[in-house]
Amino acid sequence: MSLNFIIIGAQKAATSFVHDCLREHPSVQMAIEEIPSFESPDYEHGGKESILNSYSAPQGMICGIKRPSYLGKPEVPDRIHALCPGAKLILVLRNPVDRAVSAYFHYVKHRFIPFTDLSTGMERLLDGSLQTSHPAAKDILEYGFYGRHLRTYLNRFPKVQIHILFHEDIVADGKQVIRSVYRFLGIDPEYQPESIDSRPQAVLFQPLSDPGGEASQPVAIQAQCRPSTHHRQAGRSRIPPGGAGATQDRPENIGAHSEESQAGSAGKPARDLG
Repeated sequence: MSLNFIIIGAQKAATSFVHDCLREHPSVQMAIEEIPSFESPDYEHGGKESILNSYSAPQGMICGIKRPSYLGKPEVPDRIHALCPGAKLILVLRNPVDRAVSAYFHYVKHRFIPFTDLSTGMERLLDGSLQTSHPAAKDILEYGFYGRHLRTYLNRFPKVQIHILFHEDIVADGKQVIRSVYRFLGIDPEYQPESIDSRPQAVLFQPLSDPGGEASQPVAIQAQCRPSTHHRQAGRSRIPPGGAGATQDRPENIGAHSEESQAGSAGKPARDLG
């Protein structure tokens, strides 16, 4: 087993962009989809065995996975440390308010929470009523408590194994950020992935219909604007979804404002890197 690195979060903070740029690198083997094997209930139902037996890379290459929810799952740090103590961890942080708004739209889009407008939904999140009726909603706010969650990893892994990125830096200069990730992992930092130019995704505000077909208030949906890149069709060996085969960071910038708020008025697109 050779799992060299894991993208652990944060959800809705540009981890998809980092993932795509890593998958394109010729020295990297990486699962196409997110791998939930370290979190419950997957860990107890074959996830542990998958981690121990499914991940390997040819000599001269490194192997990694992505699961943005790992940052906020309290059971995960101990499991990663027990099975992959030498794995390098990559974390992307975003203004927690912007991240929560983006996550809210994601949860509405995938029907994890009721179809309603942002203001009403956020009020229900803050007073706890939405979490009571829809337990999955708790993650919208919980995943933004970066300090609490990062502390659990820092208590188990040395700082040199954790590379912290910032959403605002990816928006400003994605090429330099990805080079820093390549250097952190010890692979050629000069490689130019095609996905470097695939930013950003757009968040589009438009009227939607509820599941019953009735018109409702305008809400935002995320349009997947990333174009297909060559690595998705390439014949190069890649790990299938179930498996097969330090730089100085700036913690003082955690939570700094990174981009236009997605809570803008209807009709105004906002930047969102996924």
